[in-house]
Amino acid sequence: MNKSLAIPAVAALALVGCLSVKTQHEVKPIEINMNINLKLDKQLEEMVAAEEKPSIKDMLDSGKIGIDNKSMLVPRGALTSAEFEYVTEANSKRKERLTAMANENGSPYDEVAAAAAAKFVDRLPAGCGVWYQAADGNWLQK
Repeated sequence: MNKSLAIPAVAALALVGCLSVKTQHEVKPIEINMNINLKLDKQLEEMVAAEEKPSIKDMLDSGKIGIDNKSMLVPRGALTSAEFEYVTEANSKRKERLTAMANENGSPYDEVAAAAAAKFVDRLPAGCGVWYQAADGNWLQK
């Protein structure tokens, strides 16, 4: 009788041993090297999109302000004191963001500012009438 119980007991232990599987998972960080130009391009896109507020857009569309070749908003017509303050504040924030982008990417400020201005102008629809300063310093209307 002992022998008849021993065989099923061994089989049961063997079966339990086969069903118990131990796994280990380790999550390792992945290092990703980004192309600096792609990163800068994305940052410029975000900056331009964040600044497309209705008041800036309205002033650009009406010709009250334009954008110079260093990405600063420039009065081209009469502004109210509130509009002037808003443009001054927007330029301050722009310069701060452009400086941070230049520092972060190890690029000269003037190059980053010129790239931001060019990107802004490229995004303008043809015939919209917005004033912009070309790289050569001449003012043109899109």
